[in-house]
Amino acid sequence: MYLQSVALVVLASPPPPWSRFLIMAFSAFVVLGLAAIVTKGAPLKFIVGQDNRYSNSKFQVALWFWIVISSYVAVVISRVWFAGWDFLGSVNIPQNLLVLSGLSALTYGGAKAITTAKANAADAQAAAAAVPGSGVAPPAATKTSLLPGQENFFRDLVQNDVGSFDFGDFQAVAVTLLAAVMYTLLVFHFLSNPELTQAVTSLPDVDTTLLAAFGVGQGAYLTKKAAGNVGTS
Repeated sequence: MYLQSVALVVLASPPPPWSRFLIMAFSAFVVLGLAAIVTKGAPLKFIVGQDNRYSNSKFQVALWFWIVISSYVAVVISRVWFAGWDFLGSVNIPQNLLVLSGLSALTYGGAKAITTAKANAADAQAAAAAVPGSGVAPPAATKTSLLPGQENFFRDLVQNDVGSFDFGDFQAVAVTLLAAVMYTLLVFHFLSNPELTQAVTSLPDVDTTLLAAFGVGQGAYLTKKAAGNVGTS
């Protein structure tokens, strides 16, 4: 079936598309299945915020984590399937992919910090306004949180808390989905490589254009989050 040396396996032909698709689908379902087990069959709970709306920043970091970890598992399975257990592991994450993953995590942490700071400031203003003679104006009224079960996936990701379509949210989601689709296709093509080596290999890297677009989208989202009032951004 293949020619083998100590450190290199050359397949007689590239793995067929159906086998690559099955490996990637299986890897994705393994990661999703673990999330489903932890959440008792509701993995989308991971991206629901305290206001019972789907969180844009949580969606981005969760989707990208799913894509990267699934891709890693797919590459590892592919190496073992076609070349044997001697080729288990030795798969690294390249620089741009690591930076992009870090950006999604930074966006999540930054959005949470901004929201928490604004909520604390609003609470402090409300407490000060409650003191007679303080002269402090109460904070502006915001939309109350939704009840559990009232969240809507597509609406929540592109609308703010008052139900208006928000371009910052749309831009962040669009760039994240573009990066996810592009990277999935890169991994699918990467798995067609007929040469497998025991030396350390790397996952496919993302190009600088996609990295820059992702960074702009995340920056615009955080800027919008910081500039808006709590409960409306």
